[in-house]
Amino acid sequence: MKAAELALSPEGHLFFETDHATEQLPDPLFDRLQPLFEKSPTQGLLHLGMGDYEPLPPSFLFWQQFAQLLITKLCKLASVTKDIPPPALPECEALCAEAPFMQGGIYLGPAVLIHLWKSLAETIFEEIGTNSIQEYLTRFNPRWNLVGRICFHLAENTRDEKKPFAFLATYTTRLSEAHAPQHLPLNRA
Repeated sequence: MKAAELALSPEGHLFFETDHATEQLPDPLFDRLQPLFEKSPTQGLLHLGMGDYEPLPPSFLFWQQFAQLLITKLCKLASVTKDIPPPALPECEALCAEAPFMQGGIYLGPAVLIHLWKSLAETIFEEIGTNSIQEYLTRFNPRWNLVGRICFHLAENTRDEKKPFAFLATYTTRLSEAHAPQHLPLNRA
């Protein structure tokens, strides 16, 4: 385990803190994320959001969930539009209120979240390039391709011998914290 946490500078810049960190990351995860965050905070955020990293300390988990909000919206786009609208002000304020204790947390506000959102979106679209969104997501984690999709399930109906099976249509809204697709019945989506 190595000491590390995600922190904010007084200017609202996200960085990978190791000198005064109060959280611990497993060595392989530290070795994977530190170079990404040093290259660019948005690169680090992107890979943190796309990955199946468990368990994460609070600051990493908060920023992973933030990145996953943007990735979820990206999954629901039909095509690359170069625009993923940031969360509305009330949602940004709620995110700030839910943030764990972290170094520089006092500098966290809606403007910082919106700036990071836009930077993260730019990084994603640069990386997508001429690929489709689906091709891009598959490189990181194929389960992201299920988000924003309608799925048909064959369900067993044990109460009716004449119709032992039924079809159920669901809409995949997001990935859970365990990175499993979360389905809603289509009539509630």
